[in-house]
Amino acid sequence: MRHAFTAVREKAATLRARTHLSIRFGKLNHCTLDDSNPIGAKCLEDAVIPPGHHGPLIDRCWPARCANSIVAPEHLPIWQAEHDSLTRLRTLPALPSNRRRMIEEQVRDVEIALNRDTP
Repeated sequence: MRHAFTAVREKAATLRARTHLSIRFGKLNHCTLDDSNPIGAKCLEDAVIPPGHHGPLIDRCWPARCANSIVAPEHLPIWQAEHDSLTRLRTLPALPSNRRRMIEEQVRDVEIALNRDTP
């Protein structure tokens, strides 16, 4: 019995050593980027990463498109305000067509963030 419990403790210690979960809390989303496995992190795609930097590149965060992003209920008012602002902006008659297309793309991203499953 003692050997069985020792084996369980050793296995638990091994699993704890390999398990790394970090959550970076933000104003627009929370980021669960795993530094040891950053596959799928939109902020790191095609990025020049500064020497010694670990973790996400916050200024390149793309919450609507990144699998590491969690949009929680407390973030929804900010996203809704952004949606309302962009929706009003894209209706301006004097807006150039290329700018209108860019705003429509931003609206789609905001709608993706708003419609994501929240924890």
